[in-house]
Amino acid sequence: MPYPDSEMQHDTTTFNRHYLCPCGKHTVHSLTDPAGKTQHQILCPTCSLTFTVVHIPANRITQGQGLTLTLVRLVPLKDHLQHQKWVQKLHDLQRKVLKRCTEKHLPTFMKVVLSPEQPADRWKMLCTLAGPPTRSLKAFLNYGPRAQERMIRNHFHLARLPQIMSGLAVEDAEVQRLLSELTELGNKIHLQELRFLERGHVLQGKSVQQRHSAVVRAQ
Repeated sequence: MPYPDSEMQHDTTTFNRHYLCPCGKHTVHSLTDPAGKTQHQILCPTCSLTFTVVHIPANRITQGQGLTLTLVRLVPLKDHLQHQKWVQKLHDLQRKVLKRCTEKHLPTFMKVVLSPEQPADRWKMLCTLAGPPTRSLKAFLNYGPRAQERMIRNHFHLARLPQIMSGLAVEDAEVQRLLSELTELGNKIHLQELRFLERGHVLQGKSVQQRHSAVVRAQ
């Protein structure tokens, strides 16, 4: 995401920029290395105690694929800590539900998908239970038996679990509870990140901020 530059210095290896912090009295320093990785540091002694820098991948906001843009905001530290707790809980739940399903339901999934004798019918069964396969039928037929089995097993992952469980007609109250909790928590995290974008402090140069303040005073 391009930001208006204020005081930019650069050499052959790095780019340094300084943006106004939320209080408007000090700056946030950004340092971009030759690989394009940017780090930010809040130099203000006051804002550094109450704000933190967050980097939000654009694809998490838009639910899109292939977007590599990272959005930067300064948000209240307490809100960021709450967000981090939710994210950690989400990861813990993901591991828990995947572990339970792998132990209890992966064998059934593999047995059902591998039950047809013809590879083409196995590919169709995989499509029915887990959604569109990641490989075309033509590519699947070029695999040997072991490679086909590995490919089928790789489709047993978190994103496909709700459809797989439904397709297998498996009744597992604990898995359903965990999946429901995952959905609720994921929505909560998504809404918090939207709030970060809408209400967070946008990094902008001194000249931009000063022009904006002058317009406000004139009004």
